[in-house]
Amino acid sequence: MRIMAKAVDLLKAGCPTDLPSTPTGRIEAMRLRLSAMLEAVRTVRAPLAKFYALLNDEQKARFNALPSGEDPRFGISVASSLARELFLPAVVAADRRCG
Repeated sequence: MRIMAKAVDLLKAGCPTDLPSTPTGRIEAMRLRLSAMLEAVRTVRAPLAKFYALLNDEQKARFNALPSGEDPRFGISVASSLARELFLPAVVAADRRCG
């Protein structure tokens, strides 16, 4: 869970402290927000890969069979139910604090 906390901290850090009034300022704020989200994903990716490597073939088959889908709030594919359950709530919570 330390990794999730770090990812959430990265997302929080990407929240603007004030809303820019110019279009270019808003674009820059969005660029910084997307950079923070990308860094949070990179933070979680390696530990998830390590976890996956520890699974036996049966467990990997079950993991791979987890449903995936698209979250309409973000328009992104969510790799698995596990990722959706672990990571997406943190993203949503951090995003609400930004808005």
